Amino acid sequence: MEKSVVATNVKVNNHIPDDLVLSILSKLPIKSLNRFGCVCKSWTLLFENPHFLIMYRGYFLSNNHSYYDGTSILLNHILVPLRNELVEPLHSTLYLLFGDRFENKVKLDWPPPFHEDDSCIHILSYVVVNGTLCLTHDIGPYAKCVFWNLAIDKFKLIPPSPFEFVPYHNTLLKPHGFGYDHERDYYKVIRQLVFFVDDNIDVPCEEPIGFAPMWEIYSLRSNSWRKLDVDMPYLSACDELWMEFVIGGV
Repeated sequence: MEKSVVATNVKVNNHIPDDLVLSILSKLPIKSLNRFGCVCKSWTLLFENPHFLIMYRGYFLSNNHSYYDGTSILLNHILVPLRNELVEPLHSTLYLLFGDRFENKVKLDWPPPFHEDDSCIHILSYVVVNGTLCLTHDIGPYAKCVFWNLAIDKFKLIPPSPFEFVPYHNTLLKPHGFGYDHERDYYKVIRQLVFFVDDNIDVPCEEPIGFAPMWEIYSLRSNSWRKLDVDMPYLSACDELWMEFVIGGV
């Protein structure tokens, strides 16, 4: 008995959706991305694609990559104006450096609270905790303090303290430390408040002046500040261009 063979036309779809391609590529090591750049022009321009950068950053920061030797550098670049241009603000730009020799650089966007003013943003304590940074906006009255999780790109604007508003005084806020309470599972910020009499205001004779500096601590769990009744010295930071910190797997 002879077997009959029936020819069938099977259509094969070779098209892969762009979103799926970017999702796959965002999980590859940098060496592979550089090697696959010859496949097509768009792949050579991946790090100029904003959508890809968001995906790549999120996956990178939430995983420990042995092919980067477990290390990348988060660089906060503060552009200092010339001496005769001191009226210009100090612009801060955040970069992620990675690769064998940290030759690859990706610019990261600050969270929304700093979109309108990126002058003199600092990373408090130069540490990342569970993927979270504590960003402070300069040192001065009404300075901003923000928790920012880079891996999921979420932020929390810390509320002002009830202690920083003293009648007839200006308050200097000095952020000092950022940490995580492992036992109680929440973040904390410590800072010092220094009070100065406002020379532009006439202070009534009966009003107290010259308040002593004080320390306070913020708890994310209660979303509030409380006064610290301790005698704690203050360690001043160095106003130079510095490398904020090194990540060894977030």
